[in-house]
Amino acid sequence: MTAAWGFADSNLSPMTELPSQRLLQDWSQHRPRLSDLTLRDHTVSSLRQDLQIDLGAIAKGYALDLAIQQLQREGITQASLNLGGQVLLIGNSLPTSITEVKIQSPRTNTFLGRITLKSGESISTSGDYWRN
Repeated sequence: MTAAWGFADSNLSPMTELPSQRLLQDWSQHRPRLSDLTLRDHTVSSLRQDLQIDLGAIAKGYALDLAIQQLQREGITQASLNLGGQVLLIGNSLPTSITEVKIQSPRTNTFLGRITLKSGESISTSGDYWRN
């Protein structure tokens, strides 16, 4: 369904045409379910030809986990990693400028609020104002 909205193609303009009502209704009546997936021997499959899994967000989080593990193996006790909207911190003495994540308004150049992260915490943000 992300392709129907144009989210899967970074080359599309943010003002693309909306999916048709017929497409949305069809998807709603036949939407994928977890029961459509088969998990066997570390492999995921489905008999549904129209079923796709988008691992973009999971991949960023997993990459951050691997990077932090490597830093810790190297003896690094304080770090801030940012993979374009996915942030993960380790360490208790990081400055506020690093631990504080500001949430930007998607339509104005103002901030809606802020979240302060502690060691081991992560946050993921997204907005159509960065990637169409």
